[in-house]
Amino acid sequence: MPAIASRERAPAEAATAFRDGNAKVNLDPDHSEDEDRFILLGLSFQLRVLVVCHCFREEDRVVRIISARKADRREQNDYWS
Repeated sequence: MPAIASRERAPAEAATAFRDGNAKVNLDPDHSEDEDRFILLGLSFQLRVLVVCHCFREEDRVVRIISARKADRREQNDYWS
């Protein structure tokens, strides 16, 4: 895995959070002017809780990951509750 900033996650790890059956997904109303954007709170295969901002492309068949980072303490508590 390439070196990345401490709050950012590599796209390959972020993609694994979509396989989490317990992931929580919410609409991101603050950044959804031109397209519907979503925030996923999920567990990666590296067992890290991640916040993944994403949208859907090509008639909802492709997921575009906009950003991903490790969840902060409050977000981790939200995930585990």
